[in-house]
Amino acid sequence: MFRPWSRWSGVVVGCLVATGCGDAVTSEVREEAPAQAPRAPGARNEAFRQASARYGVREDVLLAHAYLMGRFEASSTEEHDAAEARDGHLHAPRFGVMHLTAEQVAAGARATGLAEAQVREELEANVLAAAALLRASLDEAVGPGQAAPGWEHYRTAGVKLTGFQEPRAAEGHAQELMALLGRGLDVTTPDGERLSFSAVQALAHEVDTVQQAATAPGQYPPMSWVAAHPNNYISGRSGGTVKYVLVHVTEGGYWGTLDWFSQANPSQASTQYVIQSSTGNITQMVSEANAAWHAGNEYYSLNSIGIEHEGYRAHPETWYTDAMYRSSASLVCAIAKKYGIPVDQQHIIGHYQVPDPYLLAASTAPGTNAQVQAAPSNWGGASNHYDPGFAGSGWNWSYYLGLIRDCVNAASLSPIIIDSNAGNNDPARARIEVSANWTSASSTAGYYGTGYYYASTAPVSDGANFWFYLPTAATRTVDAWWTTGTNRSTTANFVAFDAAGTRLGTAYANQQLNGGKWNTLGTYNFSAGWNKVVLSRWTTEGYTVIADAVRVR
Repeated sequence: MFRPWSRWSGVVVGCLVATGCGDAVTSEVREEAPAQAPRAPGARNEAFRQASARYGVREDVLLAHAYLMGRFEASSTEEHDAAEARDGHLHAPRFGVMHLTAEQVAAGARATGLAEAQVREELEANVLAAAALLRASLDEAVGPGQAAPGWEHYRTAGVKLTGFQEPRAAEGHAQELMALLGRGLDVTTPDGERLSFSAVQALAHEVDTVQQAATAPGQYPPMSWVAAHPNNYISGRSGGTVKYVLVHVTEGGYWGTLDWFSQANPSQASTQYVIQSSTGNITQMVSEANAAWHAGNEYYSLNSIGIEHEGYRAHPETWYTDAMYRSSASLVCAIAKKYGIPVDQQHIIGHYQVPDPYLLAASTAPGTNAQVQAAPSNWGGASNHYDPGFAGSGWNWSYYLGLIRDCVNAASLSPIIIDSNAGNNDPARARIEVSANWTSASSTAGYYGTGYYYASTAPVSDGANFWFYLPTAATRTVDAWWTTGTNRSTTANFVAFDAAGTRLGTAYANQQLNGGKWNTLGTYNFSAGWNKVVLSRWTTEGYTVIADAVRVR
């Protein structure tokens, strides 16, 4: 099947960070003395001091913006190399520690009188240009008749400085900017420079919106939704099935990634999920039923779910937080359960393991670390991307897969209830299957959930099948629930089968007794995969059997 060059793209985006949305702050900045933490020496500190003084803008706002954009690191140049051009993965680049767009570079150069090359490449010029643009936006926001900008004006100007087009990304950045100013900052960069500012008391009420919460093992964690542009994915999977989870690093920030994927970007790139470094917050952008273009290999895009993790692979110590690892592991645990994906590095893989479809068969198995190290040009998709680190460096695979494995194992130990109403079942763990000879009812009190099935006893192979999924082999106890009545079978037989179809045992139940509660049938050694308990109709005729619910614990 033909796809445009851009749809082979491996995803690398220049982005920003933030969380949630909040109310504008209306107190004027001039009413509060800009108390600052003790200043530290260093090139970045000097650049921010000079820019603040020259354009009369708050130094802490410039620092907060640069921190959120890229933790005081210049935008990655990796996204502009020849390999990117080969598969059409070109997008609006960002420049310098302030992550200015090309349009902002041009505008900043005009405002400062510097050359565009200086604004793109030199630290001091880049920060000066950003300060000049911030000053212009403040003047525009304040308007005539107001002597000094208030915090609501800094919020508006800060959003404009991002260049975001997606409103939710812009609002998210605005909230995080205000929250960061409200709590202060004191960080040391990987090269040893300390940058800091004191908390702004007027913004102390601004707080980060952290959406993550405790999630039962195997359940999808809380998340937001921002739709990717329809150009950046296809409806359905064109015959593909979910076999892999593909781990990416954004080479930029959370909110900027959402902004980029929500646009009709030239690369047609997107992903199913994006995870924030500082909080572990998750945003879904493409349904799992659809194929996002993220792998740099069409076969892998059609057969995988992509997860972008905020950060830069060159600075794992800055970006790869425990909050992000744990949030991602919780998400992957749910995906692995849903699709039966093994928890190993041949199925939960890094982008660097994807075969280059121009040098290897597109469906080649994921590369091992040894294979990638031996022939780097064969891997990383069409653009030879090496996130989350060349041959796994930087990303703690042992810790990450351990978290996922622990979650999957915990999920397998939690009780599974298979209800007669399919809508009450977790489709990743349980399903009910009956023929048209079974009738749905709720006329007799004491049923589990919303009703039950019943059928007449007869010498036929037409049982009610209660299916349940176990990721690993386990010894489990089976209970059943039914409603009682004088027409019920006194020898209703429940038959346990493992995933291979091997009959494990039969339990007989008198359904005229003990209705409206769980009744233990027996304990069996089930195998990994889809096992089942069948309520048979093949017993003494003249009665009915009740298929209500089965619990596996």
